Amino acid sequence: MDETLPPANLKSISSLLKAKGLRLGLPEWLLALCIASYTIYASHLTIMKHHSYNSSAWDLGIFLQALWTTVHSHKLLYYTVELHVNPGGSFLGTHFSPILLLLAPLYALSPRAETLLTLQSLSIALAAVPLYLITRDKLGSKYVALAVSAAYLLYLPIHELNWFDFHFEAFIPVTLLSAYYFFERASYVKAYFSFLLALSCCEFMPIPVSCFALYFILKAVIARLREGSWSVEVKRRLFHGEVLLLLSLAWFHLALHLIHHFNPAAKVAGNWEYWGSNPAEILVNLLSNPARALAFILTISESICSCSPGVGFLKSDLNMPRPKGERREAEARLRHRRSRRTLFKALPVKPRFFRPQTRAMKTWAATNPPH
Repeated sequence: MDETLPPANLKSISSLLKAKGLRLGLPEWLLALCIASYTIYASHLTIMKHHSYNSSAWDLGIFLQALWTTVHSHKLLYYTVELHVNPGGSFLGTHFSPILLLLAPLYALSPRAETLLTLQSLSIALAAVPLYLITRDKLGSKYVALAVSAAYLLYLPIHELNWFDFHFEAFIPVTLLSAYYFFERASYVKAYFSFLLALSCCEFMPIPVSCFALYFILKAVIARLREGSWSVEVKRRLFHGEVLLLLSLAWFHLALHLIHHFNPAAKVAGNWEYWGSNPAEILVNLLSNPARALAFILTISESICSCSPGVGFLKSDLNMPRPKGERREAEARLRHRRSRRTLFKALPVKPRFFRPQTRAMKTWAATNPPH
């Protein structure tokens, strides 16, 4: 019996794949190869770093313990490293990152550090997919989109984020880029889902999400001025932009409230204490001090932009305008940091907060049995 499909069926399948956007050409296969190569290479490097005793409690140990207690002890992201500042012990009392709960089932399949490091590398690499789709739609060239995605995978600050243990910031690029792509394609359900995933990464994510919302609103207003009337599509975009803005503000308030709930010892949640004692005061101060707010956002993003010389200035404490006394203190901290860096380079093994010495002792005992 001939099981080959007739040409008509082949054409219908081909047209269906085209309609669904699932047809893969050479650029898509090259993109998949780049993503797979980055994931394998970055996972291997970070796992080897962990195996060479260069991982630390801040922050790989924190996330390992938080997920372990969630899966095995039925405690919500409980960890003990920072009980002196977070007596409740839940990581949600330090950073509101419910996206970690989505990782718990995957971690339960293989409760090891290697699982988290591989998931982090995969998440960072997958951000190249929405970036490719956005660039392809905006510039109309698949090969230019491939070049932009490859440049992203070669971007040094992204490598630094991947290299430094495990952090929830690794899930921000893929969620935000996916959300933007779906919103531009008018797939609002998928866009809201992606924005919710982005918001669940950390309590400061309402800031970039609200910026996206303002961009969508401004874009709709400009379209209205150009067209001279409100079309159905422009009204829809304006409506969803406003909903997204309200969603980000509501999430911001919820995040601060829940952080305070899980960590009553904190006067105000996390990094926002500088800006006020309640959500309303924080919002007013952020809007009334845009320059300092921008510097604050860049400081929060330090873990993403900490390696490349081109953005290394973001790590310096000297960029924000401040009184002379504070500036002298910042200069002293910078000199101390440089002296420690020189000392670390001279040492054969860099000091870390946490090293699995037990494994080393077991290895030594196995190779040196008692006589």
